[in-house]
Amino acid sequence: MVVALTANGNGHYNIYTAGSGQDGINMFVNRYNAAQNGGTETPYGLVITDLRMKGVDGADVTKRIKGLSPDTRVYVTTTIDPDQENDKIANKLNQLSPELKPDGVLQKPVPPNELIRLAEEARRQINYPQAPPGYNPPV
Repeated sequence: MVVALTANGNGHYNIYTAGSGQDGINMFVNRYNAAQNGGTETPYGLVITDLRMKGVDGADVTKRIKGLSPDTRVYVTTTIDPDQENDKIANKLNQLSPELKPDGVLQKPVPPNELIRLAEEARRQINYPQAPPGYNPPV
């Protein structure tokens, strides 16, 4: 599964999902191209993808998204305990050149407050509209 987010001006996020890595790439590329061609939609600011998926996996999704939009924050999730099996993750991801690597690896289950933190960081990085005054995202 691939999850992508955009922020809107009222302190909320729009969440989009794709059931496979290839669907996630297609979803990202279509929105990115629409935004580049003067469309009203903004590109996704944050993408979270599973590492292990049939067909196009999370490393492939990361490579394609970072190759098209290096500023998009991409995180890969895994059930593998990074302390015990870090070599397996590293072997797959280290095949990518540095600019195509994910911004981080998250171990499942990812706590909701961590997802909110990542979404807020992505919003600030690409200057999405600010949340209204006084809005504090839940932590």
